[in-house]
Amino acid sequence: MKITKRQLRRIIKEAFETANPQDAKRDELMSYLQSKLNVSFMKTADEFSEEYSGQAGIWLSAEDRDVMPNGKDLMFDYYSSDYDMYDVGINIELMDLLKNHGYYAEWNDAGTVLLWPVNR
Repeated sequence: MKITKRQLRRIIKEAFETANPQDAKRDELMSYLQSKLNVSFMKTADEFSEEYSGQAGIWLSAEDRDVMPNGKDLMFDYYSSDYDMYDVGINIELMDLLKNHGYYAEWNDAGTVLLWPVNR
């Protein structure tokens, strides 16, 4: 039986998603954030610290002044006192988007935001 490269890729992808459903969900959210919000810096939380290995987290920089799709509102403002725009310094629209994907955001420090699955 002969298998094409495309079929092999699909088989590997399906096996990976079955073995690591949280990682697949994380990768889907990372792709969405990159394509729709053009996030400047994004890596897995595993790359931030080994202690986060296997927790399907996402590491974002809050120092790049990334903006929401409207082109003016910042995604993150650690020091903001605008409680209509930000929930603990994270844009409310972004928080809603994360919630819809089963994630939440938390600050590691004033320049680092970590995204976690709600049921980690």
